[in-house]
Amino acid sequence: SLIGHEGEGSLLSYLKQQGWATGLSAGRGLGTKETSLFTIGISLTEQGFRQQQEVLNAVFGYIQLLQEKGIEAWRFDEQRILSEQEFNFVEQGSPIHYVSTLAYNMPRYPVSEILHAPYAMEQFDAKLIQEYLDYLQPNNLLITQVSPDLDTNLESPWFHGEYRLDRFDANSIQPLDSSVFTLPNENPFIAQDLHLKEADSNSIPQDISAGEEYVLWFKHDTEFETPKAQQYFSLQSPLSAQSAKSAVMTQMLASWLKEASNEFAYPAKLAGLDYTVYKHVRGLTLQLGGYDEKQSLLLDKLLHILTSDKIQPESFALVRQSLIKRWKNADKAQLYHQVMGEASAILMSPDWHEKELLAAIDDVTLEQLEAFRSEFLQQLYIESMIVGNLTQEEAERNLQQVKDQLKPTLNKDQVPGFTILSLAGHTLQHQPEIEHNDNAYLHYFQGRDNSIEEQARWMLMAQLLQSPYYHEMRTQQQLGYIVFASFHPMLKMPGLSLLVQSPSHTPEDIAQRSESFLADFAQQQAQMPEQEFEQQKAGLLANLLEKDDHLQARTQRFWRDMALEYTDFNRRELLAQAVQSLSQ
Repeated sequence: SLIGHEGEGSLLSYLKQQGWATGLSAGRGLGTKETSLFTIGISLTEQGFRQQQEVLNAVFGYIQLLQEKGIEAWRFDEQRILSEQEFNFVEQGSPIHYVSTLAYNMPRYPVSEILHAPYAMEQFDAKLIQEYLDYLQPNNLLITQVSPDLDTNLESPWFHGEYRLDRFDANSIQPLDSSVFTLPNENPFIAQDLHLKEADSNSIPQDISAGEEYVLWFKHDTEFETPKAQQYFSLQSPLSAQSAKSAVMTQMLASWLKEASNEFAYPAKLAGLDYTVYKHVRGLTLQLGGYDEKQSLLLDKLLHILTSDKIQPESFALVRQSLIKRWKNADKAQLYHQVMGEASAILMSPDWHEKELLAAIDDVTLEQLEAFRSEFLQQLYIESMIVGNLTQEEAERNLQQVKDQLKPTLNKDQVPGFTILSLAGHTLQHQPEIEHNDNAYLHYFQGRDNSIEEQARWMLMAQLLQSPYYHEMRTQQQLGYIVFASFHPMLKMPGLSLLVQSPSHTPEDIAQRSESFLADFAQQQAQMPEQEFEQQKAGLLANLLEKDDHLQARTQRFWRDMALEYTDFNRRELLAQAVQSLSQ
């Protein structure tokens, strides 16, 4: 956790300051019961790739700092506390993941310890730690470079991957002066108060706000017996959807806030808090989770950075380069992903293609982004939700904290959202210009309206279609490896997508085969035994009414319901009732 630390004075902080890296991770790599690699992975910028020798010098400069200072007992104790908290309040995951983890642990630990052993830090041994630190030497180093621009001279026998293998001169590494680094201080985000609070608890979130410029939905929830909370704050402005350029600057603002807050917030992540900032059509959302005690501290700092910190040229350049790289690489994504994205871009407005975003970001300056931030913050409406181990009084204080720093001035109706293109009464055909070796065919069916009953009908249709369509188009006709029939809503408007990606068949051929399948399926559907039909309904009902297995999943469900304006938070129950009433 020290080499991989991302806070002030860390190795990553230094590499970012030089413009050489965007990310770093460190930890156990490939290993056996007896031996293991220690792996440091660095995501380099283009400049960093050209300066790899300097990057290596910095890595060993930081390692040298650790070797010289050693690991103090208090750092071990801090990590032990965090590990025990993680074990005591681990949230339920999927059964298959839980079982596979236990199976992995069984040959490595005594059976009586397989649950706790991965979290156990029982004894501080400075001598043993120093022994392992001493293994981190240039003459014990394997360097792996991954880039599309490398010269290669070998090919792997099975997958025909091109690579190159060269000897490395360990003497070429000259460790950077370790005085440029500092080790992290004690973590201020470690939770001390882990008790479950008693408070009135409703079955669904309640609106406890009293203003037109904001809304707060709150639910005290300790059902999962963890001292944690989830908080969402959606900062909405009409500026975000005005043009491709405003969409770009909203994304840059969200990406900059994540980048600018990383050094401060990284200790929070280590202490069991988590946060993210993401862009949406109406603006950006701050999402916080984890132990509730120190969330207000993290929230306050995020808001201060957003409203008051100057956007530094280095951060602006890093964010801009990362977004350009992401949007340029969009055409390298799986073909079916690109096709699905094209469908969304056509049917939902506003939405912009990556090419439009690239064109818009080309001339964005730091001064323009600063001006956009100022104007964005002056025109805000705030939607928020807090669920978990907080009292109503604490939730109201957090909302007040947000209001005091952001000072929202708009009401909900002043912030436009998505509009959906109606296909009623006509057929739309689109052939996007996508360069790819494969072909793809997507047939999208749109519902007649966005009622619960219509959503239920299309959900059941997708349930009935998914297995037979895959069996016929993939298994029987072998058109391609990627085949699916799936429910494809756009906001509340239901729909169905049939997609085939094929290396050998033209879109026209796939379309003809798909239409033939649908004609045959309609006849089979009319003759489906009632028992089979009821089994399909039961499968869909089980998925709809599946219990939330942790707090984040529950809060995300509530947040989606709120976004779709189901503020009785009973959308899945309404859908289940509508599915139950369907007949052949």
